[in-house]
Parts: sequence; C-alpha cells; structure tokens
Amino acid sequence: MLPAQPFKADTYIKGVAIIKIFTYVFTTALLIVISCGQSQVSDIKVIYDDDNRVESENAESEFKDIANSTVAMIHKKYIKKQLSNNKWAIDGPTLGNRDVYDFESKTGPYQYCADERFLKQTAIATCSGVLIAKDRILTAGHCISNESYCKNYAFVFDYEVDTSDGNKNSLLDPEDFYTCKQIIHSEDSSNGYDFAIIQTDRPVIGRNPMPIEMNDTIQKDTELMVVGHPLGLPLKLARDGEILRKEKNGFYYGALDTYHANSGSAIYDTSTKKIVGVLVSGDQDFVLDGICMRSKKCSKDSCNGEGFTPSKNVTQFIQYESRPYQKDTFLVSKSLEVTDQMIPDDFSSNTFKFEELQQNGLIDDLELTVKIEHSYPRDLIIAMESSSGQRFTIFNRDKGYSKDKPFELTIKMNTFWQLYRTSANGTWSLIVSDLGRGDEGKIIDASLKWRLIRQ
Repeated sequence: MLPAQPFKADTYIKGVAIIKIFTYVFTTALLIVISCGQSQVSDIKVIYDDDNRVESENAESEFKDIANSTVAMIHKKYIKKQLSNNKWAIDGPTLGNRDVYDFESKTGPYQYCADERFLKQTAIATCSGVLIAKDRILTAGHCISNESYCKNYAFVFDYEVDTSDGNKNSLLDPEDFYTCKQIIHSEDSSNGYDFAIIQTDRPVIGRNPMPIEMNDTIQKDTELMVVGHPLGLPLKLARDGEILRKEKNGFYYGALDTYHANSGSAIYDTSTKKIVGVLVSGDQDFVLDGICMRSKKCSKDSCNGEGFTPSKNVTQFIQYESRPYQKDTFLVSKSLEVTDQMIPDDFSSNTFKFEELQQNGLIDDLELTVKIEHSYPRDLIIAMESSSGQRFTIFNRDKGYSKDKPFELTIKMNTFWQLYRTSANGTWSLIVSDLGRGDEGKIIDASLKWRLIRQ
C-alpha cells in the first residue's frame, strides 16, 4: 500500500523531463514528468487473482442500469463539439501510448508490456463517479480539490467501448456530457472520509440515480463489484470482490481489481445492487518486468488491499429529489398517539409515538410536520425515527425561533431520501431531547404524511 498523498491516485504531473541521479548504489531519483497526458500517480491499485474486468456491454443485464449511471471525469481538452451532427467527440492517446513509471525503483518512463489488456483503447479519464440524484455526482474527494479544478472537467456518461472497432465510443450525444455547477461537499482526510458530491450544471436525463446503503451492512462474505474507468479507459465492471478488513475508523480494504483513475468508482453489494463505498486508494498497479511494465497480481491475502470510504459516511450530504406522482400511489397520514405532551426538562431523550401504520406499500414521498412550544427552543434536539429504526435529526438547537411562541417544522422527503421505496409499516416516533435546565415546553402536535406505491 502506498502512503496517501494530497492528490492521491489520480493526480498527474504534466510535462516530459526526467532527471536521474545515480551513484554505484542508487541513492535517489527525481522525476519531473511533463507530457500532454497522464503520468505519475501516487496511490495506485492492483489485480487480485484473475482479472475480472469486463466491458459494460458484456456485463449481465441486471447491471446495465448501474453502468448507465456511471461517469468518467474527463478534462475538457479531450472533448470537442462536432457542429455538423451536434455530437461531441472525445479523443486522446491510447493506453499503449502512455508512459508508465516504476515506483519501486523510481525509474522510467517505460511502456506497458505487449500482452497487457486494453492497450488499443483510449485512456483519458482522470477519475470515476456515479449519479446519486438527478443533478448529483458522487466521486472521491481527492479527485476534486477545488471549484476551479472542477470547472476544467466534464462528467461523461456512456464512455464505453464501441462494439464496431473495439475502441472507445468516440461520438456521444450532448445529454451524455455535464459540467460542474458547484461542489456540494468535498472531503479528503485520514479518518475514512474521502468523497465529493458534485452538482451538475443541469439535471441528468435518461438515467436512474443509484441507491446508496445508509447503514454499515458489509459482512466478511459480502460480494463486491466495482464500476468505473481503470487507467482512464472506457467503462469496466469487476465482480467477485471480497472484504479483506475493516479499520477502526470504519475505513474498508477489499480485494478489488482496480487501477488509478478508478478513484471515485462506486463499490456495490452485488446482491442488493446498492452503493456501499467509494474507491479512494490501493496497492501498486504495475511492476517492472524486464523492459516493460506488467500488472501486479496478488492473491487475496498477499497484498494490502484497495481502500474505500463506506457509503454511510456520505449519506448526510445527499439530497433526495422528490419523484413525480405515479398512478399506482395512494396517500396515508398518521398523528401522534397523544397530543400536547410535555417535554421533560431533565437532559433525557423522550419518545413520542405516532399511531401505528398498517399499509401494504412502499414509500414514494414523505412529509413530517411538528408543532412545538418551548420557552427556549435552542435547548432542543429533535429526531424522527422510522418504523425500521432509521433516525433523522430534524432540529438541532437551531436559532431563529421565538421563545414561548408556538412554531412549526415541516420536513420533506429530501431529508428522508434513504427511505425511498422502503416499507412504511409499523410505529414511527419523535425523539426529543432537552439539553438545558429551567425552560419548559411541549409537543403540541405532529403528523406524518406518506405517498405509498402499491405493491
């Protein structure tokens, strides 16, 4: 495992100039690389046992939707608009024309060995990502360092192999290209948080956002799949990934067939098809084999593993986008079992239950309304707990509410997006904590309104 660096797996030094300083015994090597494309990377990845990477067109049909919602992060210099047919052309060097360096000996540049896979395919993506809401892309935090960097890249769907020539899909439609409107959140730290959420310049059409697992459900026997753009290549899927270990900070390492530019790839639980992580780091990609570089291969327990941020770390920053009404939906509402309930002034957490819901349907939309009166609202923390036990904080000692005057909170589905298409049956609750003494209040009333999809 190479140590994490500020720009990690997908940072490139531009230009071609190499200064090598050797004595009889090698003491140091300084590589300053300038090229028109990618070069040196600092956190890189590896193949475990067999190479499981497949083209998206050869993936099982059940994973087509996942492939359809995966993006390549490509510098705008590789993209040109074709005015004659309103298409966009993407072009750049092939993998076989890229230089590669040996990080162990700090020498190079070398060429890839002639029997390496995909050498004739274009290799221009810097990172990978996935659509998680109609205008939100999830990727690795180290892939997007600032707004200026974000503006230089396009998020490209359908960067896949063209079956006609085995190369890249060189002409794409305008709706396959999106740019960066803003960085919703970006984090790259040693505590297991390495991810970014990007808002696109416009809503993405014709593609489904991928569901994210909000809880830590990964087990030792969970089969993983990674989907992205290894080495900047057209889209690849790799199944049969395994968990190697979990660190104390919640960060995971797995046996996954990945390379640089896979950073930001979504990692899926193959059985549920939910995103359980974001790929951010890994072992060394290539080893020197004579005069060329060959993919490094490991058994499941002989290398450090590929690191990923668990999906539960990112869920609080993702906004659910309410779906339009469907013909097969119906409305249901429930109120608190008891109204005008006093909030104990004793630093405890207190549960206020709603009437039990017994309906055969899945949640399509949800709205919570709470009416409160309190002599000092900033003492309060209020959460809603679903019938499945998922808890959402809706009020956290917020400012701006009048003392001793009733106020109302209305919370919509964008806060509860993780509950989309889950069962609503059972008992829902409000959890209220008063963290100060000497002030009193009560929950005057509360109601939950669901739009459910008939099953």
